[in-house]
Amino acid sequence: GFSAEVTPFQADLSGGLSALPAQDADIVTASALLDLVSAEWLELLVGFCCEHRLACYAALSYDGDMGWNPQDRMDDDLHALFDRHQRGEKSFGRALGPDAARATAECFTAAGFTVQSGKSDWQMGGEDRDMQEALLAGYVQAARELAPDRSAEIELWRQRRRMAIGIGSSRHRVGHIDILAIPKS
Repeated sequence: GFSAEVTPFQADLSGGLSALPAQDADIVTASALLDLVSAEWLELLVGFCCEHRLACYAALSYDGDMGWNPQDRMDDDLHALFDRHQRGEKSFGRALGPDAARATAECFTAAGFTVQSGKSDWQMGGEDRDMQEALLAGYVQAARELAPDRSAEIELWRQRRRMAIGIGSSRHRVGHIDILAIPKS
């Protein structure tokens, strides 16, 4: 039979991975992280996994694929602003944003790992109002940071989206990719 022991571990990894306990570990897991890290930090992760012969499972890396229904004339503009914000400076340096999944697969493959990936999109419907509202607030904040001169236009978009969410007609999809990298024996 199969057995596993899971030991959660929390640490500030913005300065590197030396705080991670690698002894007795077989895998490093992360969720909604890799799109926030820099290419340099990703290289540190791959190096850490190589050094300690650890597999890596990274869930929910935003891949830049996003859609709303009903569509709005400003969706593409706000999507572009959000993606630009995702690629900005974060605690880990200039973030990979929607390029993270591709970069992760390439780095682990180049290091000799077997890599598998799959879509894990968020699909939200009328019953997911709270989640859609929370995401909408984040998109609006990101857009206002990058385009303060377009604040009135952004606010109108927010109001139209909130109306659709409020009456339950809004559908929203946010693309994510899960990645599993396994060291070759």
